[in-house]
Amino acid sequence: MADLQLKNGQFVRTADGDLALIDDEELTIQEVRHEFITEKGEIDLHSEYGAPLLQFLHMEQSEEAEAAIANVIAETVKKYEVDENSIHVTITRWSLDGIRGRVSFRPVDRSLQTQPTVVDFSVSYQGVVLLD
Repeated sequence: MADLQLKNGQFVRTADGDLALIDDEELTIQEVRHEFITEKGEIDLHSEYGAPLLQFLHMEQSEEAEAAIANVIAETVKKYEVDENSIHVTITRWSLDGIRGRVSFRPVDRSLQTQPTVVDFSVSYQGVVLLD
């Protein structure tokens, strides 16, 4: 399956001006990244789409809270064609102004010898931002 390639929410064009297409592992990566920056329930016709990460801003940092956000992130990644054993979530900072972390995963189309995809993220009252 192929889809239109996006970069920062904008369509990517080829050298001849056509809209660029992506598929396989690059599409999986794009889909995961887009779902992370969409709050669950934000899209009216797809109420289950998105990752409910903003809810964690109201929690105090604890092992339970970190495990809960890691679980939400892992479950979001598992919706796509990824090696479930390759999913690793790390919370790197939790403060009054937000949460930062990293998730790594390997699309099933990707060779085991290649490095996993790494997505750094920030959750704040302005929303979820991917840091790359």
